[in-house]
Amino acid sequence: MQVNNLLEKLLSKKTKEKSERVILWIAVVSFIIHLLIIGLIHFNLISINEPSNLLRNPIAVSAILFGLSILFIHNKFEKKLAEESQGKNEIDD
Repeated sequence: MQVNNLLEKLLSKKTKEKSERVILWIAVVSFIIHLLIIGLIHFNLISINEPSNLLRNPIAVSAILFGLSILFIHNKFEKKLAEESQGKNEIDD
């Protein structure tokens, strides 16, 4: 009985929405922190003993940021489609 209640709470729509919001905030904050670190390294405000050539290559940094942007857009698009699909199912019922 307690296991079922726990599963219902963990798998509820409310829990899903809260966890998505938390994960999104973590991703955005992490992204901003990474950009700040790359910027600080680029402007020699902080130094690393053995800097990676990857951070000094603007094409590589752009490719990484582009990939992250595509993932973010895909996630938002997928979520929007799921909401629209769920709305259509509610209308049909």
